[in-house]
Amino acid sequence: MIVHERQTGPFLRIVAGVDFSEQSREAVNQALRVAEQDAAEVHLLHVFTGSWGRYALVPDAWEVDETQAAQYRRALELRLREFVATRGNAPSISP
Repeated sequence: MIVHERQTGPFLRIVAGVDFSEQSREAVNQALRVAEQDAAEVHLLHVFTGSWGRYALVPDAWEVDETQAAQYRRALELRLREFVATRGNAPSISP
C-alpha cells in the first residue's frame, strides 16, 4: 500500500492492481476492507497488452478491431467479477 506520509483522515479512493494471482486477491481483499472502513471508492486495475500491441512498429498497428477489443473487455470484466465475487460480498464493478 502506498500512502502519502502526510495522509490523515479516511481514504477517498483506493486502487488495487489485479493480475489474478493469490497475492492480488489479498490486495483486493485489503483494498475492500479499507474501503468499507473509510467509505472509499475502490478501483481495480488490470493492465495487459492486447494482441494488437505486439505490432506497435508496424504501419496501421493502432487500427484496432473494435469488435475484438470489446470482446476482450467483456471477457476481462467477467473474469474480474468472478475473481472478486469469491470474496463473499463482492462490490459492483463498472467498466
